[in-house]
Amino acid sequence: MNNLHIEELEDYIKKEMFYKDMPGIGISITKHDQIIYAKGFGVTKVDTNQPVTPKTIFHMASITKTFVSMAIMQLWELNKIDLSASITEYLPYFKMKDMRYKKITIRQLLSHTSGMPDCEDYEWERAEYDADALERYVISLADMVLLDEPGLEFKYSNIAYEILGDIIAKVTGKEFEDYVCCNILQPLNMFDSTLLLQNTKPEALARPHVKNEEKKVVGSKIFPYNRKHGPSSTLYSNVLDMSRWARVNLNRGELDSKRLLKSSTYDLMWSPIVAIPGEGQEVALGWFVGNLSGLKLLGHEGCDIGFRSSFGILPDVNVAVTVVANANYASTKKIMHEAINMALKD
Repeated sequence: MNNLHIEELEDYIKKEMFYKDMPGIGISITKHDQIIYAKGFGVTKVDTNQPVTPKTIFHMASITKTFVSMAIMQLWELNKIDLSASITEYLPYFKMKDMRYKKITIRQLLSHTSGMPDCEDYEWERAEYDADALERYVISLADMVLLDEPGLEFKYSNIAYEILGDIIAKVTGKEFEDYVCCNILQPLNMFDSTLLLQNTKPEALARPHVKNEEKKVVGSKIFPYNRKHGPSSTLYSNVLDMSRWARVNLNRGELDSKRLLKSSTYDLMWSPIVAIPGEGQEVALGWFVGNLSGLKLLGHEGCDIGFRSSFGILPDVNVAVTVVANANYASTKKIMHEAINMALKD
């Protein structure tokens, strides 16, 4: 990717920001185990002059699920988790009104094939911050009913990932966030990243934006954080740290001589489980598998109130892109695809 390609990409980003009225964007591109581009555009909050930089922290939303997947696979490698085991093997207090819950496996939770419903209200405006919030939430599912027979078909479920987070906590004897920090974030030197909003630096944090009834961009009165939804949504990171996440996965579990997963585990984690109707992609264990320009594209999207994010890696050509925005209506996926196409040019 030469200077001309960079200029083309930046023109594209600026036009997208103008036409979509996006306050701020962060982007990083890695290729052959190096960051080849990282930049911020726009501002962290409307009506301010604080610029977005590659160090600006964004709410990553559902990209968090790829970290949950690695955590589960780490414990699987240690024989602490059986992907074919039921939820109740690890959470004996877990119950649902629908008795089919007893059939749900860890693999089905990871691949959104458990039949679990999705969360209808994250209760961002009533955030819980204490360490017991996740367990309380899992216990509160007792009156829920499944949408489908477990293992039947794809139904995206954030609830499934809250259950996985609680399983990680109970299997390891650590708080979910602590396990991910100690076993993924710290070994990768992702020191600006956290799953706890209270651990972020306020001056580095982008603010969420929405459009009001007049279609004007305004700061959201609600910030998307609730500890009971940590496993599905509350990673806070920047594009520089996310480039390290991209690299360890492109290297199939190793970065800077530190191995987080066996290479062979990726064959299992990235193997498609079921096709997603009408989307031209499949779901694996915490990752979505599609293609772009004839190449396999793995990754995840994220969207919560005031934020949107896109993360994609192309293992066959060793390219990865992260795009984050402080507006939930932002076209991060389009920008990611354009950035990938530019990175593929020599």
